[in-house]
Amino acid sequence: MTAPVARARSNRRLLLLFAALVLAPVALVVGPYRRQFFPEHVRELQSFAIVAAPPLDPARLAGPGWSERERAELRRAWDGQEYAALVARLDREPRERMNAGLKYLFGMAALLDRRSTVAAKGLADAKQEGDAELRAEASFALAQALLLTGNADAARAELAPIAAGDGPHREAAARQLRELSALR
Repeated sequence: MTAPVARARSNRRLLLLFAALVLAPVALVVGPYRRQFFPEHVRELQSFAIVAAPPLDPARLAGPGWSERERAELRRAWDGQEYAALVARLDREPRERMNAGLKYLFGMAALLDRRSTVAAKGLADAKQEGDAELRAEASFALAQALLLTGNADAARAELAPIAAGDGPHREAAARQLRELSALR
């Protein structure tokens, strides 16, 4: 066997190995696991989300552990709609310095910056740690983040208690639940 023939045979083997390594996962994603990787109705779910900046006072949310200069910096970023800068600023803070209010602010800034996966973490933390009012606001915002990520079941679980309660987001949550039910 000559060198060019051996090289061609070796190249064919490499090509077959490469095809097996690449095509097998692609076949799984396109085949039986398609719904896991490409959920249905994602665009529709995203259109249901209500993403609007609520009137917040970042200085009040920051609490007493932050200096006046730092509070003013947070307020300036929020009022200036510099959500990406606010997310970056709060993301650099050590976790022990972040209270429930700042986690809510972080989540809302990430949500308004269309980084719903990042927002969901901050909002879930704020929901767990905050007072009743903050938990209600964080829960509704978390439902919006979950809608944007395409997670209809988790969004439904967040919206159901809000729609059943008597808070300020009751009507919006009930409407979103009806829209989600219509997708099935």
